[in-house]
Amino acid sequence: MCSRVSILAVVVASALAVGGCASGKVREANRYVKAVNQAQLSFAASSDRLVTQISPDSRPAQDRVLVGRFSTAVDTFVARLRAIKPPARVTELHRRLIVAIVAFGHSLRVAGDNLTSKDAGRILDGQQQLGAATARVGRAINGTVAAINRALKS
Repeated sequence: MCSRVSILAVVVASALAVGGCASGKVREANRYVKAVNQAQLSFAASSDRLVTQISPDSRPAQDRVLVGRFSTAVDTFVARLRAIKPPARVTELHRRLIVAIVAFGHSLRVAGDNLTSKDAGRILDGQQQLGAATARVGRAINGTVAAINRALKS
């Protein structure tokens, strides 16, 4: 169901890099990047564990539990990102990163409702919704992280 979700988690960790010229700015950026990476790594670990539990033979009740756990992992990731104080020059970009993850969480819940139904058509809809949501959030994260990198390096 959600194997592509773990891919989006890797994007955040691998894309954040820090540069800069003033030592205070560099320290601030490094603290920020470290905090975002820690939040991301925790999310990646949770999502990877959940992905390993997904099976085409699972029952709707099992799928509901997994979707619930995924939703909780997304919510925890969002909470951790919200707790991070970004450098002023990336505040808006950090907010955009959070908005993308929140939107993904909403899409996950909608797709999950369909995936865990007993209706084959809704299950297919849920699979398509999840794939589309994962692609959307991946693009949003990639673009936002690239913008954060540029801003932190300036």
